[in-house]
Amino acid sequence: KKLKRLERAAAKSPFCGMQCSSRAADLIDVTGILNSNKESDDHYVWEGTSYRCCCLSLKSGESAVVKSPCILVRADGGAKITGCGQLGARIHAYHRPKVGGRCLVQQRLQNGWSSRHGFQFLDPALLADSIGLHASGQRYMSCQLLCVSIIDYLMEETAKTKAENAILLPYYGELKWSNYGKRTLHLLECIARGAPPVDDTARQIDLMEEFIAALPERALSWNECKDVFPPLTGHDDAFRVNQLVTLKLSSDNP
Repeated sequence: KKLKRLERAAAKSPFCGMQCSSRAADLIDVTGILNSNKESDDHYVWEGTSYRCCCLSLKSGESAVVKSPCILVRADGGAKITGCGQLGARIHAYHRPKVGGRCLVQQRLQNGWSSRHGFQFLDPALLADSIGLHASGQRYMSCQLLCVSIIDYLMEETAKTKAENAILLPYYGELKWSNYGKRTLHLLECIARGAPPVDDTARQIDLMEEFIAALPERALSWNECKDVFPPLTGHDDAFRVNQLVTLKLSSDNP
């Protein structure tokens, strides 16, 4: 009902536009069935094989493109992963505070497991099926509302406004009433092609594609658009990730 009211309000305003999109709520919280001994190298044992829950330390805004905050992984060929840190500088064991203390894994692998980059990944949906639970298939919707009001564009340039333009330079960091055309195009480009602040250097990690979705081509970097988008908080990212959890497994499940 709130969404409908917001849509009607945006439709009535000639200065506002609204767009909504949805994504699958496909994360399974497997924290409750993992080994509670944080010192153990084996977070979960499936059919005699030990897996570790390794999670990516998300940066501000990466919740928009995260596929799987964590993975259940073992070294392919029987070798053992002695610590999640060996997978990358931003990857930690699930119980570390910097990754939230939960093991949230995307259900997406075929046949229960998949092998890539020399590692084997366990699908949490396989664990859910084994105890008779199934993901709901729900989708999480998010919306963007944009209202634009240009108040000074047609203002006459006078000696007074020229002086004010220069005086306010230290406050705004730029000339307040200059380059309107360029700045308007910059605003529109960031709205159309702005991307979350994914660290490009982190993509050198082979496993990064298991955690983060690929960005669209010709996406503008966060630094190019930080003057357009408001800063995100850790609470914002945590809320978005929580909305993607469709199932929670625990030792109390039948």
